Amino acid sequence: MYSVTITNGLVKNGDLDSAYTGRSVNYDPVNSNVYGDYNQVVVSVISGGTGDTFNGDVYHDNSEGSTWNFAYVEGLTQVYGEFTSDMSDKDVILVWNADSSNPTSRVMIQAYIVDKSTVVTPVIITSTTVNVTSGAAVNKEVNDVTFSAIGNSSYTLDTSAVWQVREAGKTEFRNCTANEVFVSGNTYRATITISVPDALSSYLS
Repeated sequence: MYSVTITNGLVKNGDLDSAYTGRSVNYDPVNSNVYGDYNQVVVSVISGGTGDTFNGDVYHDNSEGSTWNFAYVEGLTQVYGEFTSDMSDKDVILVWNADSSNPTSRVMIQAYIVDKSTVVTPVIITSTTVNVTSGAAVNKEVNDVTFSAIGNSSYTLDTSAVWQVREAGKTEFRNCTANEVFVSGNTYRATITISVPDALSSYLS
């Protein structure tokens, strides 16, 4: 399930805190005015199933019976993703208003929709292995040395390196120049930065 996060009183793209990962969980905005007149905001996480539909600006979650409907309001409801007539293959997070005076009136404030086939499980990198894939050699440019990094034994990560050199007879390191080459007798060191590739950044951290 793609998830959302509550930031500055609003539900936004990102990670949904575990406290809100239920079908129908009350949410009190940090700022009581962020959702306008809607002060009974509820977050629902729905995994689509048989009979889930979107027709006539109404989203129906069939698993909760005939009255579990949500209204799409033009100009109000913010939608990330796309409603389709058949919602059985979608996972949905809804931010909606629970009007106690009219329990069957559920106005959607925000909707986050993703195909089940594209759902990914968030992964946290807890271990990395760095290797030299193209090593150093005399007269070879310092920046031609390349590294590879693997996270959790299976995820290919991006690497970048900043090189420094301590020339023979000197005591201090300096940053290498763009086209600097390895010279026999000098001492070199690299600071390697590991980062998550853009293609994996939606679920890897």
